Amino acid sequence: MSRRRLLAVYPYLPYPPDYGGRIRCFHLLEFLREHFRIELAVLTSAEDDSATIQELGAMVDRIVAIPSPSPPQLSRRRKVRNTLSPEPWELPLRSKHLERFVYERSGECEVLFVDSGRLLPCRRCSRSEVHVLDADDLAHIILYRRLKKMTALKSRLGYTLEFFKTFLYELKGMAKFDAVLVASDDDFQKLHRWNRKLPLHIVPNGVNIERFAYNDSESSQENLLLFLGALDYEPNEFAVVWLCKSIFPKIKRQVPRARLHLVGRNPSRLVRSLIGPGIELTPNVPDVRPYLYRSRVVVVPITMGGGTRIKILEAAAAGRPVVSTSIGAEGLRFIPGIEIEIADNEEQFVRKTIELLSNRVKAEEMGKLARSKVEREYTWEMSKRRLAAAISPWL
Repeated sequence: MSRRRLLAVYPYLPYPPDYGGRIRCFHLLEFLREHFRIELAVLTSAEDDSATIQELGAMVDRIVAIPSPSPPQLSRRRKVRNTLSPEPWELPLRSKHLERFVYERSGECEVLFVDSGRLLPCRRCSRSEVHVLDADDLAHIILYRRLKKMTALKSRLGYTLEFFKTFLYELKGMAKFDAVLVASDDDFQKLHRWNRKLPLHIVPNGVNIERFAYNDSESSQENLLLFLGALDYEPNEFAVVWLCKSIFPKIKRQVPRARLHLVGRNPSRLVRSLIGPGIELTPNVPDVRPYLYRSRVVVVPITMGGGTRIKILEAAAAGRPVVSTSIGAEGLRFIPGIEIEIADNEEQFVRKTIELLSNRVKAEEMGKLARSKVEREYTWEMSKRRLAAAISPWL
């Protein structure tokens, strides 16, 4: 029996698997290609090179790269039109070329797999029999958390309107899919509360526990903190600013030899401006594992964004203790104080980080227990089994 055809559309190139969103895309795509003949349509930027596109193309039956549309200029007339429109401004990523391609090819592909709510417009032009959405990062939650940080009245009013539009747009769009994948029970409950008829399925993020092998603290460097993540992503930028300007200086006053290492791709100008005594930046590394193994404690002071943090799962797999905010660890079933430290204000974050730096026995025990947690609940093989259950009627 021949495999069914699946058309998968992505808002960015899901390769190489070098940060959170791409890692999830890559592993789910690995599963899908075992069961479907895959045509892949991706929106690409000027930074994406043809060699990388060809490497990804070798994984699938066909790949089509479509230039990502440039954001339209916000004239006064357009701002008024956006305000009056029922659709949100930020969320939908509209590409006439991509939508035309989906219309043309979906008639021959039984399944349409849409990655991200940003590509909900593709559902409207699809002629496939089955539609699956991977909604691992809910835009309305990200907007709500950004809104909470705003102080200017004019900005708050505009973003409040945008938040409600985005919330309704996502809920309405999801209802048109046959299966909607979310990354955590938290996201499942939030969406289920508003629409109990949504076809929701939890497909958690995972980690490759063979690649991120356990490594005891003997190889770590004393008093070295690590922040890991895409450094051009707004929630990570906010986290790094808070970390470098407020948290780390207080840690360093009590632990003078403490050092902070920022590792991630495409650091923004703002992130680069934070480098100073005791703070080191290493951008665009091909492999994060050496930096994980050298660190004593991984810090995740995230106060914005959504989804679940693959960086926490990678740190846990490597046996490194993590200090995170509740938002940073959202959706992960780690036990606070045992498998992870949770700190939601500056004082807590400083105190709990210093405690792990100064108490090597506790840090190593927490790292071991965190490793056990990912082995039991957060491998990609487990996630693929959840995906198989979600789409089993169409395999």
